[in-house]
Amino acid sequence: SSAPAWAPAAASSAPSAAAAEEEGASGADGVRSALLKMPVDLIVRAVSSTSMAKGGGEEEGHAVVMQTWDFAGDDLYYNMAHVFLTPLGLYCLVLDLSNWSGVGDDPVPEPARSLDFWLSAIFVHARGAHVVIVGTHVDKIQRENRQTTYSRVDRYLSERLEKMPEDSLYLYGNEADELLFFPLDNTRDSEESQRSVAAVRWALNELAFEFVKETGTIPTRWAHFFNQLNQSEAEKGGAATPYRTLDSCRDLARTLGLSEREELEACFAMFHSLGQWLYFPGSPAVVTDPQWLLDAMAKVVGCPRVLRKLPQRARALSERGILGRELLGYLWSDQRFQGHQETLLKFLEHFDLLVPDPRSGSEHLSMAALEAQTWLVPSLLKPRGACRRDPPQSEFVVFLDFLGSFRKLLVTLIPRLLCQLRRMEGDRFHMYDDLSFDFMKVGLGAPPVVAVLELVPAAAPEAVRLTVEAASGEGAVELEAVEWVLERLQEAMKAWLPQVSFTVKIPCPKCGGGGDASVGASSFSDAAHLDWVDVLTKEHLHCPRQCRSVPDHELAPALCRARRLRLGRGALPGSPSAPPAPEGATAVGESERPVRVVYLYASPAQAKELDIASEVKDLRDTSGILPEIRVATVRTLLDTLVSDADKAVLHITAHSSARRRPQQQQQRPQQQQQRPQPSRQQQQQHQQQQQQSPHE
Repeated sequence: SSAPAWAPAAASSAPSAAAAEEEGASGADGVRSALLKMPVDLIVRAVSSTSMAKGGGEEEGHAVVMQTWDFAGDDLYYNMAHVFLTPLGLYCLVLDLSNWSGVGDDPVPEPARSLDFWLSAIFVHARGAHVVIVGTHVDKIQRENRQTTYSRVDRYLSERLEKMPEDSLYLYGNEADELLFFPLDNTRDSEESQRSVAAVRWALNELAFEFVKETGTIPTRWAHFFNQLNQSEAEKGGAATPYRTLDSCRDLARTLGLSEREELEACFAMFHSLGQWLYFPGSPAVVTDPQWLLDAMAKVVGCPRVLRKLPQRARALSERGILGRELLGYLWSDQRFQGHQETLLKFLEHFDLLVPDPRSGSEHLSMAALEAQTWLVPSLLKPRGACRRDPPQSEFVVFLDFLGSFRKLLVTLIPRLLCQLRRMEGDRFHMYDDLSFDFMKVGLGAPPVVAVLELVPAAAPEAVRLTVEAASGEGAVELEAVEWVLERLQEAMKAWLPQVSFTVKIPCPKCGGGGDASVGASSFSDAAHLDWVDVLTKEHLHCPRQCRSVPDHELAPALCRARRLRLGRGALPGSPSAPPAPEGATAVGESERPVRVVYLYASPAQAKELDIASEVKDLRDTSGILPEIRVATVRTLLDTLVSDADKAVLHITAHSSARRRPQQQQQRPQQQQQRPQPSRQQQQQHQQQQQQSPHE
């Protein structure tokens, strides 16, 4: 990520004569004297972003300091990328073109998956960031095959980016070669290679200048606070530390005029977003050396499979992702980490790089239990593999469909959901079996409701299969328990990524894999699915693929029973839960069923003139009515109109905010043919009136 011109490099600049002159003046205001010690060249850099963006050259005062972080692209590090992905950065996405030079037009699966992951990660965690894509190792491709490889990569990038919103990321294109990426020859001994390297360098420099211009002017006291805080304790004669406690930060901030808590929090957030610090609201300290935190995590991820000391603990970490405190102390025996282990743990736990093992018990542990505490390392979790199971047919089985780019990030979902659920549920959270990156079985609430989450299909996850079970000996699970679990999962996603949500679906019983969802789990995208809300609210269900009606008895037994009870139909005749029908009794009469009322609205729900909330409340409070409240779109209107329900009410109201015409303009002459032709002046007045009220 790039840092603007007031980066740490400017901290060593000597103060000007004017500033030195003021340094001796004590004055009544200590804050003022502290501010006057600000190096003048640092102030110039902070306020001259506009001139820098115009390309003022490389003379003093016009340079942009860029700090570069090199992310490892292996899937081992997928769970660590979110720590440093922020919109305030420039991203250079590097791919090996020699991996794309296979035969045929289709992209090679593994390189394409990796490219999809990083594009999606930037979109989700750093939306709106600037990106340059570079393709390396052109020299490994036969010259006659290069253009074919370029076209394959360019076409794949184009198709991928077209599916993303326009503001998802800003890609810098290769205008000279008419490509979405910059091909590079790694030998760098040809004229073409040197030209390509120069083009990439120019792209990054131009983006850096634009970035500084967009960032705008940073308050001078923020820049001075940044440099003072980054000055190591060793330079002041003390012991070097990679972080500063929050109390010491606040003390320093007060001397620089940062006395308001809100402004200080905004300052922390700004430099965290720039990748200069690591901070989160409620953290015990500010990490001024992010590399220190990454080095500590690298010690854990890079632990050998067998160590000379603690070999069994090292094997448990490598094979099952379980880290014990004793092994952690051994891995962090380096002098840089001594005495800072608790601070390290708080930061790594906050960013979900280490997950406290729920089986270790409560967060308030005794000394003996503290020594035996363990953590789960998401980056080292293995797939569940052969231990997978098909859920029983009698249980509730649904699919969580994460639309958009987050589908490509599903491999990071399970550990993060576990972290959020554990924080939300506290002592009411239970974990069964070992955690895998693609499988989790947990108990929520008291008495616990068991939720089993599994990524499907295993080879390339596209969705999450959720099975809700009752705890052992608790009887059958009820629909309310399933809806409660879905609400908790939605809340967990909102706490982690507010912009990401999911829809709940079940496979079509006929063409989507049946009630147990076994076939649907192996080919999610190719299967037809029914919407969960439609199953519980709509009078009639239709397969979206075959346009055929789906009767209740084709659904899974538990879902069929829940649907009929929700719609007031009662259990199916002959089902275990259906009471014996009296002799001569008939099926539930059509007149006894609730009337389905579809309420579509397109105006703001908060509009006082419409009072939509009151109308919705009246509908829900009216007996004998089954209201369906939906936002009016082309799709929802079409779904309602093509429904074959023979007893439904559709209410459509159109509202307009356009200004009314004057009364005299609304009155039309009774005899249109006798109306005189308007003059040019009248025509101009009419055009002005049309422009003033275009919605009419």
